[in-house]
Amino acid sequence: MDKLVFSFRIFIYFFITILNLPKILNSNKILFLDLDYTLCDNKKLRRAAADESKLVYELDIPINLEIKDLIDNYSDFKKIILTARGLRSMNPTKKWLKRNHYGEFQIMFIGETWLKLIPILFGNILRKKLILVDDLTTDGFDSHPLKALINKRKFDKLTYIDSLKLK
Repeated sequence: MDKLVFSFRIFIYFFITILNLPKILNSNKILFLDLDYTLCDNKKLRRAAADESKLVYELDIPINLEIKDLIDNYSDFKKIILTARGLRSMNPTKKWLKRNHYGEFQIMFIGETWLKLIPILFGNILRKKLILVDDLTTDGFDSHPLKALINKRKFDKLTYIDSLKLK
């Protein structure tokens, strides 16, 4: 049953990701930004709550100031937040972004970290200059397989900035 639910979730988020691809068509320079463990300083909250859903989506997560400074250096890039958060976190996430002065950023709720590969591939095929600022981990700890693929330089138009190395 768990595999069926997981497969259905992947199927839904795959198509949601595909439907979001037009967001990257109208700009030649795109900065993709991760939320959790990158823009959000989640590690300060790890001990704060037992309920995981409230931990990430409802608490007042502090901004990572190093990432904020980095983003400011790319004023000529279109900023798109690529988050593995699911759709049920859409409203609290948008409120948090607006409260922290990031409400003008476009956001793609893609549900799974590996689905970040789709907009990266699409932008690379269209010869866009791409920057990905992401920790590419699972819950801030285990390295995601996508990180190894990106580190092998398979995407010639992508610059990867590991947010964990900025802290």
